Amino acid sequence: MTLLWVTRAALADLKLEALAGSDVSRVSNRHPILDACYSKRAESQSATQQLEGIPHSQGIWNLHALNPHRGITWYDHEKDVVFLLAYSPHDYAVFVRRFRAGQLASSAREYEDVAQQRRELSGLNDDILNPRKCESSATVPCVTWAVRRCRQHRPYSDVIFP
Repeated sequence: MTLLWVTRAALADLKLEALAGSDVSRVSNRHPILDACYSKRAESQSATQQLEGIPHSQGIWNLHALNPHRGITWYDHEKDVVFLLAYSPHDYAVFVRRFRAGQLASSAREYEDVAQQRRELSGLNDDILNPRKCESSATVPCVTWAVRRCRQHRPYSDVIFP
């Protein structure tokens, strides 16, 4: 499943830095460019218009929302993730300057965030490798694995009792 992710740089452009490192799909209605990203790139990882001034081989695509909102996206085929790289109120020169300065790329930190999000979506986490006793169960401690959490952490979940 293709994951859609908003980079820290794009969130800074949108003045939404507090959301860095998290899945912003739940608040995509906060800004037209986020809404466009989650609706248009969910349908297609690329678009029909690439950004002039950036080599087409880079695979950076324009993202149009309601005027004047513009963004650019890039699809990482290997990781199957579309990144919203930047936002600007219709000033494409900003994107080109950032590209030429080497500031228009997903960072290692973004890839860590994406990996964490995929683990959460799949239900896998570190508990699969390191089972732990959970003393919060009402009667008997449980050993939690993967998505199985005690009733306090995830109501109505399956638990393995020792």
